[in-house]
Amino acid sequence: MNDVWAMIKNNNPDSIDKFEETYKRILDKTKDALPNILIVLCEPFILPLGWVSEKTEIWQTEILKKANHCSKISGNISYRFC
Repeated sequence: MNDVWAMIKNNNPDSIDKFEETYKRILDKTKDALPNILIVLCEPFILPLGWVSEKTEIWQTEILKKANHCSKISGNISYRFC
C-alpha cells in the first residue's frame, strides 16, 4: 500500500484512525455518488521482495493494522471483504 511505503520511507507514521477515517470517507462518497455500486475491499498484503525485504517486520506490522481496519470497515458499512 502506498501510504505504508511513504510512512516507512519518510519515518512518518500515520495514525490508524486517520487511515480508517480517510478510507471510510472515500467509500461513503463513492456510495453516495453511485448508490447501486458493489464495492469489494481486498485484504492488503505484501510480498517480501526488494526494499520490503529489508524491513519486512515493519511492513507486516503496518499492513496487518490496515488489513484489520479494512475488515472492520467492510462489516460496518456492508461492503464485501476478501
